[in-house]
Amino acid sequence: MVQLLTVATDNCCICVCGLRSRDHVTEALFNLHWLPVPGRIEFKFKLCVLVYKSFNGIAPSYINDMLQPVTTLQQQVTLRSVKNNDLVVPYAQLRFGECAFSVAAPHLWNSLPVDTRNAATLYTFKKKQDFYVL
Repeated sequence: MVQLLTVATDNCCICVCGLRSRDHVTEALFNLHWLPVPGRIEFKFKLCVLVYKSFNGIAPSYINDMLQPVTTLQQQVTLRSVKNNDLVVPYAQLRFGECAFSVAAPHLWNSLPVDTRNAATLYTFKKKQDFYVL
């Protein structure tokens, strides 16, 4: 699966940069600031693990300060997201702001299945997440 995604990313890079099919795409990927597919998967995995640790009190306090559970909002107590351990996703005015940890982490966390988010241990969370992060 990772190989197919890598080939698709390479083909998109060739199309965007106007390269020939025989040209190397490594430098073009670097110039476009595109992470390789395995690096992107590892980044998402580590981001989700940090949020899980924050929910369970294992993460440093500065990480906890950047994440706000929906349960802390006063006016939204009746939402289903309160039971699902959802996080508030702050509004980012620019596309660049969507890359910030305080925006990207809640967005990725809320996209995980509820049974994965409610895993009992970190080991169980990592095993359940292996099937989903791709």
